Amino acid sequence: GDIWFDVLEIANNEVTIKGAATSYKSIGNFILLANESRFFGKTLTLANSSTVEEKEGEMSRRVETFTVQGKIIEY
Repeated sequence: GDIWFDVLEIANNEVTIKGAATSYKSIGNFILLANESRFFGKTLTLANSSTVEEKEGEMSRRVETFTVQGKIIEY
């Protein structure tokens, strides 16, 4: 996939999702789609993002890391 999660925290009905994506657009699409679900009540927002270079042996690629935060409105 082009987006993945590293951390998913839920505490006091607040959610924090940390991860990375191959493009900034993928992060926006995820937020848009997740906010359409009844669970978050359109509360998810991008708390921060940055571009990092990920190395894997001899190969490297640029990825967008992100933190998305919001509230769980309904379970």
